[in-house]
Amino acid sequence: MKMDLVLSKSKLEANEKDYSNVNVELKDRYNNLVFTDSSTQLDIEILPEYTHLISYDKKTNTVKE
Repeated sequence: MKMDLVLSKSKLEANEKDYSNVNVELKDRYNNLVFTDSSTQLDIEILPEYTHLISYDKKTNTVKE
C-alpha cells in the first residue's frame, strides 16, 4: 500500500495568496488506485515547522471513492 499526495494545481505562483488543494490517494502494491475501501482512517499531521506553509482543516479523514 502507498499514499500519494496529489495537488489540484500543477504550478503555483510564489506568493502567499496562491494555494493548491491536496488530495490523498491510497494505492495498492501494483500502483492501482484503491476505490473500494471505505473504512480506513487517515490521520494527518502537519509538523510545526511547516504550519506557516500548510494548513489543513481536518485532522482525520476516511478513505472513500
